[in-house]
Amino acid sequence: MNESGEKMDFTFKQIEKPKNIHFLFDWSYSEPNHEIEKTAEKLLRAGVAYLREVIGADYPFPSTYKITIAGGLANAGAQMRLDRSRLLDYETADEARKDFEQSQVIHELVHNMREIEDVPMLAELAYMAEHGHVWRFNRIRELIQKGELGVSHLDGLKAVAEQLSVSLDDLLEGKVEGKTMRAALHTVGRELVDEYNEKKVEVKSEVKWNMPGKSR
Repeated sequence: MNESGEKMDFTFKQIEKPKNIHFLFDWSYSEPNHEIEKTAEKLLRAGVAYLREVIGADYPFPSTYKITIAGGLANAGAQMRLDRSRLLDYETADEARKDFEQSQVIHELVHNMREIEDVPMLAELAYMAEHGHVWRFNRIRELIQKGELGVSHLDGLKAVAEQLSVSLDDLLEGKVEGKTMRAALHTVGRELVDEYNEKKVEVKSEVKWNMPGKSR
């Protein structure tokens, strides 16, 4: 419920503009901080705008998001967990770091429509490629080599490479242009919208986070 006692709606609704999304912040695991909240909302709204720009204005989002500020990143339907420490120093970070954090939020936003990691990873990498951040691809390759990237994310990357008709090595060497990845995101994003309109996409129910979380 919100402060007035009304039950909050955590179901998907078609809405006209990103500004109509209400972000309800949960500080159960962290001390409230207005600046962190402002930063989080800025990243969330920019992520919504990016996905609707690439995929289409009809890409659906919940009318209300519950945002838990704690540790790590996660998404469960109309709920999202964002990392406090990363938000805290966002405003003083360089542009590469800011773009990285934006890509992570975009990744989590896509999880509303896609639970597995293929389309979320594509969205994250498309954003980074469009902004010229090949270092992110190199970093992911390092994580794979060290065995530090989770199986689900690795499977997602393999699916991205297949979608782009390239090898995983070529993908992680930054050989795919940002505009190509953007076009692929549009294609698979439209498929998700069609599935949603046909009621084939299910929204995960409300969950309780297992704290603390870990960052990717």
